[in-house]
Amino acid sequence: MKVSKKLKKRRIKRIFNLYNLAVLTCIIVIIVCLIIMHNSKEKKANNSSEISQTSSKEISNVNENQENKVEDKQSEKTDETNVKENKNTDENNVNEKQDNKSEETNKTDVKESENTVENKTNVTEDKQPKKTIESLVKKGQTIDENEAKNIAIKQFKELGESDIQENDLTVKKILRDGEKYYYVTSKKNTMEIRIEDGEITRINGAKV
Repeated sequence: MKVSKKLKKRRIKRIFNLYNLAVLTCIIVIIVCLIIMHNSKEKKANNSSEISQTSSKEISNVNENQENKVEDKQSEKTDETNVKENKNTDENNVNEKQDNKSEETNKTDVKESENTVENKTNVTEDKQPKKTIESLVKKGQTIDENEAKNIAIKQFKELGESDIQENDLTVKKILRDGEKYYYVTSKKNTMEIRIEDGEITRINGAKV
C-alpha cells in the first residue's frame, strides 16, 4: 500500500511538472487568441456588411434625389412650355380680335361711304357734269393714292373748286361689285376712281 501511494505521488508530480504546466498554459493562450480572432473577424464582417448596406442605401438615396431633380426639371420645362403655349394662344386670340375689329371698321367705313354717296346722288343727280378729263394713266395700269389725288384735283377744279389742294382731300379704298376704287372727297365734291385703270366712274355719286 505504501508503495502504491508513492507511485501515485510520483505520477502526479510527473504530470504537473513545470514543462507540462507551461505547455498547458500555451495551449490555453492559443485557444483564447483563436477565439478572440474569430470574434473579431465576425465583428469586422458584420461591420463591413453594415457599411455596405449603408453605402448602398446612400447610393439609392442619391439616385432617388437625382431622379427627383430630373423629374422636377422636366416638370418645370413642361410648365414653361405650357405657359408659352398659353401666351401664344392669347396673342393669337388678341390678333384675331384685332383683325376682326379692323375688318368690321373697314366694312363700316365702306357702308358709310356708300351711304354718303347715295345721299349725294339724290341731291345732285340732275346737275352732274359729264366726264371732262381722261385718266392720267395708261389703260390696264393700276394707280396709287397720289395719282388718284392728282386726277381728282383736275376734275374738281373743272367743277369750280379752284383753291383745292392735296391736303384738302381724303382718300379711302372701297369695294364695289368686286372691283376696288379710290373714294376721294373734298370740301364740296366726291369722286370714285377705279384702281385697276384709273378711270373715273362716279362724280358726286352719279355715274359718269
